[in-house]
Amino acid sequence: MIISINGWPGTGKLTVALELADRINARLLDNHSIFNVAIALTDYGTPAYYDAARAVRDIAFKQVLALEPGISVILTNVIATGGPSDFAHEHWQAIRRLAAARGTPLVSIMLNCDPAEQARRIVAIERRARQKTRDMQAIDNLRKTRRLFDDGADYRCTIDNSRTAPAQCANEIADWLRVNVPSP
Repeated sequence: MIISINGWPGTGKLTVALELADRINARLLDNHSIFNVAIALTDYGTPAYYDAARAVRDIAFKQVLALEPGISVILTNVIATGGPSDFAHEHWQAIRRLAAARGTPLVSIMLNCDPAEQARRIVAIERRARQKTRDMQAIDNLRKTRRLFDDGADYRCTIDNSRTAPAQCANEIADWLRVNVPSP
């Protein structure tokens, strides 16, 4: 499977994905593994930013295609409408093409978190080290002006993890996958 864990910044995507990868023996490709090169070396939103993000994504996805067929891959993302460009839509289409090229289902897991809990999580110092946003005002604006989407996913699940520990959330997702996504 290709599993896309989608949610606003601070909802726990990476933390849950790390736990889930252990449970289902999957590889994990966090969105910051792709985008931090562009974040560090270009100005956000410029053509150079998107060119860098595409180049790193192309390398990463080529490696995913080289994996043994039975290996699942978990991706973390913020796939949302709107924004300064249509890059989120373009990125989602690249993920869909990746799943199709691997001949595997595309599973979307949407993580929701109430804004108060998200505000508590977003300021964690570890986020700064990973070049993740810690600006709750920016996140509030995203929630008001954009919508998360997963159009074209083969399987979908939405989980509110506001009061759920990451390990428990990963267990819920693993159980849902076993019940709802057919094994090859």
